[in-house]
Amino acid sequence: MKDQSRRGARSKRGVSPIVATILLVAMTVVLAAVLYVLVSGLTNGTAPKTPISTALALGTPISVNRSGGNWNNFSVAAAGHGLQWGNLEFQLFASNGAAVALPSGSTISVLSITGGVIGSYAYGSASWSLGSSLAVNSQHTLSIYSAAVALHGDRLVVYGVGSFQGSVGMILP
Repeated sequence: MKDQSRRGARSKRGVSPIVATILLVAMTVVLAAVLYVLVSGLTNGTAPKTPISTALALGTPISVNRSGGNWNNFSVAAAGHGLQWGNLEFQLFASNGAAVALPSGSTISVLSITGGVIGSYAYGSASWSLGSSLAVNSQHTLSIYSAAVALHGDRLVVYGVGSFQGSVGMILP
């Protein structure tokens, strides 16, 4: 009878220290694994990219043809998410989908509210020579100049690069 009372007393005390230690180690291992998965997912170097369509909106283009020159000006209707001009690249496409090569002397410029050139993009090399670190804002105008080629009906596509992705496009009048 004494053996039965000892067993009963032992079972009333709860879990043995060995079982408790094993459970504690198992829970620690599971917690460490969960934390590792979370942290490795955050530090894998692939930060999510902002869709360019949420960071940039261009106004309706205005075309001007004077003295053999063709200008297409786009006002910036909205810009955000830390977008800089250097986060943008440009491509022109004809109505049949073929890429349009701008002739020598053509430029893509960013104009300030006063009309001064504050950014310059080299279409052929897809690079900025001026203004790449400027924040895009609604006081800027994007201006495409071509002396020899009228771009009527062509499509301007603006691509996001760096921390931006996707594209937005406009048909030139």
